[in-house]
Amino acid sequence: QTMVARVLRLDTLPQPADAADALAIALCHAWRRGAAPAPGDALTPAQQRWAEAERLARR
Repeated sequence: QTMVARVLRLDTLPQPADAADALAIALCHAWRRGAAPAPGDALTPAQQRWAEAERLARR
């Protein structure tokens, strides 16, 4: 829970613990896939927001 809160810059820990587990799985899936789309694929609005959040987090 603590690591998920840190990565997502949350003020409080995700509750219940299952929610933190789900967020951790989603983060791993997103990071494993990478931010770069396949050639010819357009980013969905959600993917655009995610890519922007990653860009801002790297500052």
